Amino acid sequence: MPQVALADYLESGAYDSHLRGIRRIFEENLARMTRTIEASFPADTKVSRPAGGFVLWLELPRRFDSRALFDEALEEGICFAPGDVFSASRRFRNCMRLSAGHAWDDRMEDGVRRLGRLARALPAGQQALVNG
Repeated sequence: MPQVALADYLESGAYDSHLRGIRRIFEENLARMTRTIEASFPADTKVSRPAGGFVLWLELPRRFDSRALFDEALEEGICFAPGDVFSASRRFRNCMRLSAGHAWDDRMEDGVRRLGRLARALPAGQQALVNG
């Protein structure tokens, strides 16, 4: 029975329509998030968007340690993925991944703005990267 229902749903075109709508929403979210990052983060921050998803990869200036920023952000209720979790050799410590897969609203925009302010205000001692 579940297979028949799923087959009917797929055949109706509703799933394709759903996917088109989700892709449009993610595209809008990514554009809004990118604009907010460009306005809020340190000037040398680079933003790239891996193909086919709803995440942004940020490369902060080399002096940044995204783990230190992560700790500060968590205290403010903001969560992101520090770049070094994507490397066994602790590379990408000055990088982070942000998800745009949630509904974009004032709360999300405010969180990205606050994260940018935290990145700009991170004390120099916490910006030094550890070799390795």
